[in-house]
Formats: sequence, structure tokens, C-alpha cells
Amino acid sequence: MNNFNIPGDKMDNLLNLAGKKLGQDPAALKSQLESGNISDIMAKLDPKTREQAASVINNPAQLESLMANEKIKKLFSSFMGEK
Repeated sequence: MNNFNIPGDKMDNLLNLAGKKLGQDPAALKSQLESGNISDIMAKLDPKTREQAASVINNPAQLESLMANEKIKKLFSSFMGEK
């Protein structure tokens, strides 16, 4: 699941944060992500966010572009505790 080379403790923090936001147990969230079955996760998103997420998920070029964005890079670096 961890294709972004995020250390285990940071991934746990991210899963906890996402779990709180989605109202879902972090362990269940992790299991769903690892299995590739994200339908329950998507169902909990508001319609606009669900549409945006689906757009990115279904378009690898868009996801790659998003991950290359400097703001996103800074956000990940901040989350990872990097300077």
C-alpha cells in the first residue's frame, strides 16, 4: 500500500487523520486501501469531493501532475517532518 515511501508511523498518523475525517476506523481504512476496494471510502465523501477523487483516480496523468505540484510536495514534506 505504501508506494510513497512513507514511514510506518507517519502512515499510521495519516490513516488516523483520514479515519477521523471519514468517520471510519483507521484499521478498516487501511484494510480497504490495501485490498483496493475503496467503494466504502468513496461513499463517505461528499458528492463534489467524490467526483474530484474519482477523476484523479481514473486518470493516472492527472494524479502524476497533482503529485508533481509544488504545494502538494510541500504538504507531503511537512507531513513527513522534512524541511
